[in-house]
Amino acid sequence: MPRKKSRRKRKKRSQKRNNKSIWFLLSASILAIVYAVNVWLGRNQQSPKLKELTEQIETVAEEITETTQEITPEANDNETDERVEEENPEETASRPTKKAAKIEITEELFLKALPKTPTPVQIVRHKTYTAGYSEKHEQSLWVQYELTKWQVEHKRVERYKKFMEDPEVSTGSATSWDYSRSGFDRGHLLPSADRRYSEEAQEETFYMSNISPQYHNFNSKIWNNLEMQVRDWARKEQKVLVITGPAFLKKTKKIGHKNKIAVPSHFYKIIIDLTPPYKSMAFLIPHTNKSETKFWKYKTTIDEIEKKTGIDFLSDLPDSLENELESKTYWWK
Repeated sequence: MPRKKSRRKRKKRSQKRNNKSIWFLLSASILAIVYAVNVWLGRNQQSPKLKELTEQIETVAEEITETTQEITPEANDNETDERVEEENPEETASRPTKKAAKIEITEELFLKALPKTPTPVQIVRHKTYTAGYSEKHEQSLWVQYELTKWQVEHKRVERYKKFMEDPEVSTGSATSWDYSRSGFDRGHLLPSADRRYSEEAQEETFYMSNISPQYHNFNSKIWNNLEMQVRDWARKEQKVLVITGPAFLKKTKKIGHKNKIAVPSHFYKIIIDLTPPYKSMAFLIPHTNKSETKFWKYKTTIDEIEKKTGIDFLSDLPDSLENELESKTYWWK
């Protein structure tokens, strides 16, 4: 059956080619006659009947030419369509298709994958961290930074002591005075102990874009213990990416004099090992003034933090890697 069908198509195409040839030869013949008559007419201009005959021949030639132009493209289109139909479906399916460009997974790719928040934020970039500052909350909703073994082990400078307004926040950041007599610590998101390798790096951690209100017991116990554990992981894994910030999962009070700063109900911290095979760990800890120390009880997944905060993390990574990191959590020994 397939062979008969193929023969019919070849026969049909052959007939179309013959039709086109006939039209072409007919048009060429008419044009040749017109040319010869014009030449002869130039020599015998006294014959009105001959002039009339020539005009009639030219009219017919124009009609034939127009008809040929209309038929030829259509025939070509039909022939092309038939060639496509005649192709073997199995051969078409076996042809290699263009693959999407493979994204190279690099450290820079992780660092550029900034969180996306439901609340508008200003992206604030410093040499040692990047933050998403929320004017509504007068603090950053996230701070993202890299922590390496070298940074942890090189403690060259003493702790800086002065909290400063962040000049990079266009709307003006909270001030140190806003925390005075509030009952809350000026809690670091990027710990100052992570940036002891240079004076500039240490001072940057005291910008108010890196500060959130924290109960003293929370700041000095469970949060501090988690920060020390992250430094241990950075030593073992060589380098990690940290994303951390406040969460407002229920209504809380505000503090401040010049600015009104929202007090978080929770704090989260996400840690990603930047040396393959990539793995992640995440914590979402209630912000209370209890003397609690065991942060591991609050281990969770990035997916769970996203659901509760509305923040989209790692969205610029390839989907397969993003899903792997966000749906699972590991415990690094």
